Amino acid sequence: MPAARLGAVLVLILVLLGAAGCRRSSAPLPEGEKRAPEGTAAGDEGAAPTGPGAAAPPLPGGVLVVVENHPDARPQSGLDRADVVFEADIVAGITRLLALYHSRPADEIGPVRSARWCFYDLARGYGLPFAHAGAGADVLAELARARRRGFPDLDEIYGAGGYFWRDWERRMPHNLYTSTELLVAGARARGYPLRAPAPLSSAAGDPPPGAGEPAGRVRVPFREGPGERNVVTWEYRDGRYVRFLNGQPHAMKDGALIRAANVVLLVTDTQTVVKGGEPVKENRVTGEGDAVFFTGGRAYRGRWSKPDAGDTLRLLYGDGEMPLAPGPTWVEIVGKDVRWSFGPAGAAAGQGEAGGDG
Repeated sequence: MPAARLGAVLVLILVLLGAAGCRRSSAPLPEGEKRAPEGTAAGDEGAAPTGPGAAAPPLPGGVLVVVENHPDARPQSGLDRADVVFEADIVAGITRLLALYHSRPADEIGPVRSARWCFYDLARGYGLPFAHAGAGADVLAELARARRRGFPDLDEIYGAGGYFWRDWERRMPHNLYTSTELLVAGARARGYPLRAPAPLSSAAGDPPPGAGEPAGRVRVPFREGPGERNVVTWEYRDGRYVRFLNGQPHAMKDGALIRAANVVLLVTDTQTVVKGGEPVKENRVTGEGDAVFFTGGRAYRGRWSKPDAGDTLRLLYGDGEMPLAPGPTWVEIVGKDVRWSFGPAGAAAGQGEAGGDG
């Protein structure tokens, strides 16, 4: 073979090998098999655009993931790319998160942990694939019944392990991860429907001019005092609320910060029950209750409504739904004993603030 032709063949082979090495399969994995993250997640519709300023397309449908917020789980991955995140006290002021993904893919999400009642009730209202790693015995029993009725459950421990992986550079149980690509693949493999999530609010426009109270700073002390703290603060900067945890920016493993267009305080009833020898906080997310909506640097007092677990959560303001700004929304589920507060940007805690203990 002439040298020039041989060289061309070698170049073609190298190009093909390189393309294969950079492409990540979106095919479902066999049950029990793990795949580590690599490259950019892409759905079956084709690879995400590349190059400066390119935006990945939205997912073919929304997915829900339970992510832990124990100190040993930090820094986490992927929370900055979620459309909606619900945060609730689970054990003695240690919170856990339910993250909804639709508009943006996430290559790595986690650490993933077990489901709790409030997250399952929220997931039932969405009807989207629900990813987690086990649950308490009572929740597990209900999830097993729900799966038989077609509920789109993706439990890493019970049958969906192929759509998760473990990072062995971190200690168990704080090392389980997934991605939007794997969860979409898992949903398709099981025949679960993929659809756009119902919005938290369908109201268009802005709140009435002059309404609301100044709210450049929001403080939610889930746990405060001697020992471990879990104090969440949101600071309004450049049109977004930036999340701080115990006074420090809440950064992801890749250094990304969490910025929300809207923050919602969903005030509800809570109770502590002992399960498996551990005091567990249960948060009611059905029925209705008071709510405070933070958007555009101002606070608006309203209500939340979710008559039944299968209903969609609604955020009510005045005679209709609360208009929310486009972009990510974080929902802080707070018990009536949590002394949350808000006030002007830069104010010290307690200075010029409004708040409540429920």
